[in-house]
Amino acid sequence: MNKNEWFYELDKALSALAEEEKRKVVEYYEELYDDKIESGVSEDDVLREFGSPSEAAKKIKEESIFDEKEDDFFAGEPETVVKEAKSVEISIGNDEGKSRFDKIFMPLVTFGCVIAFLLLGTLAHRWATAWMLFLLIPIAASLESAIKHKKVSHFAYPVFAALIFLAVGMYFHVWHPTWIIFLTIPVFYIIFGKEDDDDDDDDDDDDDDDDVKKKKTEKKTVGTQVKAEKAPQKKKKKKRIGVGGIIAIVVLSLMIVGAVVVFVFVIPGFKGYEIDKINGSITVQTAGKEINEIRIDTDVHAVLLETWNEPDVWVGYVENSKYSYSAKEENGVVYIRAEYPRNWAFFLKKSERFILVKVPLYVDKLPNLTISTDTGDVRVLRKISDGKATEGEIRYNDVKISVDTGSVEIAEASVNKLNVSSDTGSVKVKNVAVAYDVDIRTSTGSITLKNPTETATAKTVKVESSTGSQHICCRCDSIEAVATTGSISVEGYCDTLSLKASTGSVSFTTDANYISAKTSTGSISGTVKGVKTEYNIEVDKGTGSANIVTQIVPSSEKRLKVGASTGSINVNFAE
Repeated sequence: MNKNEWFYELDKALSALAEEEKRKVVEYYEELYDDKIESGVSEDDVLREFGSPSEAAKKIKEESIFDEKEDDFFAGEPETVVKEAKSVEISIGNDEGKSRFDKIFMPLVTFGCVIAFLLLGTLAHRWATAWMLFLLIPIAASLESAIKHKKVSHFAYPVFAALIFLAVGMYFHVWHPTWIIFLTIPVFYIIFGKEDDDDDDDDDDDDDDDDVKKKKTEKKTVGTQVKAEKAPQKKKKKKRIGVGGIIAIVVLSLMIVGAVVVFVFVIPGFKGYEIDKINGSITVQTAGKEINEIRIDTDVHAVLLETWNEPDVWVGYVENSKYSYSAKEENGVVYIRAEYPRNWAFFLKKSERFILVKVPLYVDKLPNLTISTDTGDVRVLRKISDGKATEGEIRYNDVKISVDTGSVEIAEASVNKLNVSSDTGSVKVKNVAVAYDVDIRTSTGSITLKNPTETATAKTVKVESSTGSQHICCRCDSIEAVATTGSISVEGYCDTLSLKASTGSVSFTTDANYISAKTSTGSISGTVKGVKTEYNIEVDKGTGSANIVTQIVPSSEKRLKVGASTGSINVNFAE
C-alpha cells in the first residue's frame, strides 16, 4: 500500500465524522507524513508506523478526542490539552532525558543559597555582603550545562570573576589588584570560545532537523500506537573539549583563588603595618607657628597618626617609585597627601601601603584634624610605632574622618567634636572625651563606642549604621542610635535615650528620664535604673510577648516607650 492508497482508505474509514473533522484528521496525518519523509524515513516505514487506516480511524472515533477544543489542538498549540487517549503519547521534550539529579540540582542550589543568606544575615548581620551568595546560582547552572554538553564556554566565567572580585574587595578590602581577574575574561573565551565556532557549521546543517524536532515536541500524536518521535538528526562532529575542558576550568579557578589567597594571607604583614620598613620621611616645620588644622588626604594608603614630644610634624612611609608623597604647611594648615600612581603599581603590599604621621602634643590652641581616605584604615592613637604611649593625651578641636573602604580606630584622645563616617568598615572609639557632639555613621560595618561611665564624655551622641551592630557605652546628655540592619546594645547614662532598629534586637541599661526603644524585627531587652512607678510606660507589642504593660503616671515626666512588631519585650527596673 502506498501513500495515496493509505489516505484513500483513511478517508473512507472516517466517513462517520463530520466533513470538517475528517479534513483536519487527514491534514494532520499528511503533515506528519511529510515531516517524517523530510527527516529521511522511508514511505514504507512511515505507513507501517501509522498502522492500517481502519485501525487509525477506529482509535480516533473510540477515544473521541475531536471535541470543542479541536481547533487549538490541530493549530499546534502545545498548551491546549484535550481528552487524553490511552494510545496517545505526548512528547513535550523539555524534561526528556533528564535524570533525577538534573531535576533537583538547581532547586537545591537555590534553596541552599537562600538559607545561607538568611542565616548569615540574621546571625552574623551580613545582609550587605551575603547577597553575593545568589551569584552562585547562575554559576552552578552554567557549570551543570558545561558538564552536560561538554562545552567549557557554557560556564558563566564573567559572573565567577565578579564574585571573586566582590568577595575579596568587601571582606578583605583588597580591590587592587584583585580587579585584574576581569582581564582573564577575554582570555577565557579566546581559549574556550572556539568550540562554539566549530559547531556553527553543524548548527546550520541541522536547521531543518531542528524545525522537525520543534514540531514533534509541540504536537500531540493521534492514532493507533503512533508516537511523536524526534526526527533522527545528522551526526554532529565530535566535540574535542570534554572532561579536559572541565579540568581546565577547575585549574584556572584554583590558580585565581590561589593567587588571591597568597596575596591576602601569605604576604607578610597583611594584617599589620610594617613600621620598621619605613625608609622615607618628610618633616614639616611647625615649631613656633600657629597651626589651625592638620589635613590628611590619601587614595589607597592607611593613615596611622600618633603624638610625639617634638615640635614639628613628621610623615614616614615606605618608599615606592609608583607613589608620591607630599607634606607642607600653608597659612596655618598642614597638608599631607599620599597620591595613587598614574602608572599602575600592581604589587605594592598592603602592609607597606600606609603613612605614619607624628604630630606634637598641642596644649594651648588646638587644631582641627581632617582625614580622608579612599581605601585604607585610619588609626589615631597615642603611640603606634614602638608601642609606648606618649605622656599626655591627644588633643584636637574638631575631628572629622571620612573613609570609603577601611576601618577607623580612635583611642585616648580629647576633642571638642567628633565626626566619623565609613562606607565599608568598622568604627571603634575608646576612651575619647568629647566636649560637645559625637556623630558616627557607617554603611557596612559595626560601631563600637566605649567611654568611661563615671563622668560625662560628650553632650550628644548620634550613631547610625545601615548594616552592622552597635555597641555603645558612655555618659552624656542624650544618645540616639539607629540601625537599619543589625542589633543595638547600649549602656548609656543620660537624660534622653532613643534606640531604633529595623532588623535586629535592642538591649539597653540606662537611668535616662526619657527612653524610647523600637524594633521592627527583633526583641527588646533592657534594664532601667529607676523606680517603675515613676515612669509613664507605653508598650506597643505586635506578635510577641511583653513583661510590662502600659501605665500612666500624671505626676511624673519620666517616660518609657517600647515597641516591637515581631519579638518579645522584656524590660526590668533596678531600683
